[in-house]
Amino acid sequence: MSMFFEDKKIFIISPQTWSSNKISKHHYADYLSSLGAIVFFFNPVKHDAKLKTTFDIIKENLYIVTIHVPFPRAFKFKLRWLFDFAVRYLFKKTLNRVGIPDILWNFDNGTYFRYEDLFRQSYRIFHPVDMMLNLRVTDYNLNYDIVFSVSSEILDRINHKKKFFINHGLHEEIIEFFRKKKKKEAKKTCLNVTYMGNISLPFINREAFLKLIDNNSHLEFRLIGELNSDCQFQKKLAKYKNVVFYGKMSGQNLYRVLENADFLLICYHKHSLYNADNTHKILEYLITGNPIISSPLSVYKYHTDIISFIDFDTDNYLNIFNQLIENYNALSSAEKREKRMDLALNNTYQKQLERIEEIISGN
Repeated sequence: MSMFFEDKKIFIISPQTWSSNKISKHHYADYLSSLGAIVFFFNPVKHDAKLKTTFDIIKENLYIVTIHVPFPRAFKFKLRWLFDFAVRYLFKKTLNRVGIPDILWNFDNGTYFRYEDLFRQSYRIFHPVDMMLNLRVTDYNLNYDIVFSVSSEILDRINHKKKFFINHGLHEEIIEFFRKKKKKEAKKTCLNVTYMGNISLPFINREAFLKLIDNNSHLEFRLIGELNSDCQFQKKLAKYKNVVFYGKMSGQNLYRVLENADFLLICYHKHSLYNADNTHKILEYLITGNPIISSPLSVYKYHTDIISFIDFDTDNYLNIFNQLIENYNALSSAEKREKRMDLALNNTYQKQLERIEEIISGN
């Protein structure tokens, strides 16, 4: 990689806090700071007692910035003018304190950030990775120099003359874990199916999920994700003897559970607004080398040799699922494992930044 980002001052606008599970925005911030960029990662606006901005140093070149406003979250919707007035004022104070950034990198999908006019002197990147539910009326060509997204469906909804697909990225920690692992010895049969993610989310095909479990009592279904005692779907899952809840996991503990999966599962509604064509977890599945059963993801439609797609909204999904389970040995071959890992390694954050740099330099 060239020195394109070195010494650049970059503001990253994130819809998720730094303390939450680390996903794309966090990994881009971390990796850019390691390349020598000076990164200010902006948390979502916090609603508490004082009008202020706080700065926390995570490591060299990486600062976490939180704007605090002294009124309830409802003001963002009912008194938007007041919310905007306060947030704009604090953004101006931040610019006076640290200077205008070379790059404004906005991952917020329209939730709160509407202050692009303060950054006319910066190179402005709009990079939504979550579906935009409420597109505001705006001229994206005026507000941003370039647009990136992990989803062609998101890009189709944004009017901009320079917009490009950049896939999700894979972070170094999980890569290093699986690089050090010896090749798995092939099993003769599949023993477990593992799902990673928030099991309470509404776009999971709950009916299909329950039928998979109900019709495969010989398989253990391992669920990794935050537990929610108020979720009726989780309560139904808990009644099955072949379901094991691992709870929220990260780091080495998470990787070991993924490593020991026989099949890795994604089970969404086909027309889910959030995951119609891509999902971040697929890369973390691929790096394990393990066989994957997934609802259709158009980003990976040319990789049916290593990802087994099932439309869980059709009537035949149980038969297809059973055939895949019986075909475990072929799907778990050394050749297919290597191809899955190679595809994951082609989407590291380093490679995504190289692609972004190449696109920006050519535009």
